[in-house]
Amino acid sequence: MVEEKPRKGPEFTKDKRVRLAQEVGYKCQGCGEELPLRGPTNQKQPALEIHHVVPRSHGGTNDVGNAAVLCNPRSCHQIADELAARYNITFPEVRARFGDEPFKHYKRRKAQRPEKRSPTRQVVRRLLAS
Repeated sequence: MVEEKPRKGPEFTKDKRVRLAQEVGYKCQGCGEELPLRGPTNQKQPALEIHHVVPRSHGGTNDVGNAAVLCNPRSCHQIADELAARYNITFPEVRARFGDEPFKHYKRRKAQRPEKRSPTRQVVRRLLAS
């Protein structure tokens, strides 16, 4: 049986999530795309999610100051998580190290909708190869 680690502070409540999204104008802090917040009715559509700048597993808290608003998995949130884990850095350090390049995926993906390939994996592989 796997023992769960205790959470550091209360989860991001709906009010906190809405306030964070409003503060950034409902735009992803990675690619800048304007999207709705993730909710029970839009689980499969692109939406915004709250990303921990310093992961909870590395001592990060559920405080508003440790939050970034990113679009859903297979996009900026996944890219930020993969690069942060690979290089053991936080989201602002990912932005400082790689700039905007990893997060330009959304507009490319939108233009290539018929294609089923994941631009996220392509971007991450290209960055890791360099």
